[in-house]
Amino acid sequence: MRTDGKRFEAFLREFEPTIAALGKAAVARLRKRLPSADVMIYDNYNFLVAGFSPDGRASNAVLSVALGARGAKRCFLQGAALSDPHHILRGCVARNIRLTSAKTSTDPRSPC
Repeated sequence: MRTDGKRFEAFLREFEPTIAALGKAAVARLRKRLPSADVMIYDNYNFLVAGFSPDGRASNAVLSVALGARGAKRCFLQGAALSDPHHILRGCVARNIRLTSAKTSTDPRSPC
């Protein structure tokens, strides 16, 4: 797995502590669940993004964690193809789930 942890930590310092904690917990959980994924950290307009890809190419990223001034989301980049029987996904194409607490992003019962 390739990632720049120091760069990610530096970006996190720019966020409100609760949002930074949400992002850090969500990325840690996904790193644990996807140990062979390449994690790309980048600034995407008004969001800090941690994209998870099988080969380090952003175009092949499967999902990401996006942090903005108003909170954090777990994004499914091909989300339109996902089954959503409980209607928890937001958006149309790249669908997402808003993270509401660090516990949500680390709870094993969480759907994501």
